[in-house]
Amino acid sequence: MKSILAFGDSLTWGFRAGEWTRHAFEDRWPNVLAAGLGGKARVIEEGMNGRTTVFPDPTDIAERNGAVALPMLLTTHQPLDLVIIMLGTNDIKYANRCRAFDASMGMTRLIEIIQRFPWIKTASPPKILIMSPPALRQTADEWFNDLWGHAIEESKLF
Repeated sequence: MKSILAFGDSLTWGFRAGEWTRHAFEDRWPNVLAAGLGGKARVIEEGMNGRTTVFPDPTDIAERNGAVALPMLLTTHQPLDLVIIMLGTNDIKYANRCRAFDASMGMTRLIEIIQRFPWIKTASPPKILIMSPPALRQTADEWFNDLWGHAIEESKLF
């Protein structure tokens, strides 16, 4: 059986925008993928709200920096056949002051981590699939627009 690591942010975690809840297990994209593969692969859901490619959030108690978390997850879940990365949206939020280009450089770092990781002797480095996050859009939520409004155009560059 193939092993796939789905590494991402709130979209991978299953965040329900507007409701501040989580989608049901079977509705989250990693689990939809697993169901679509008909039992031929184990899809490991590793999503975290607010996760970035490489940028820290010193105001948060949880580590949201993907480059810090990824080696531990690779160690835990190896051997892997495929790593799917869907990150970048939180890189461009107002607090991080980053552009899509900065997120792409962070993505490059994550790819390097996977390629240079010391895999167990029986494992080869997995294939890597980069998924572009969806473009952001205006909402009726003032808090969201204050935090993300500037990033709407930037998110179209992913």
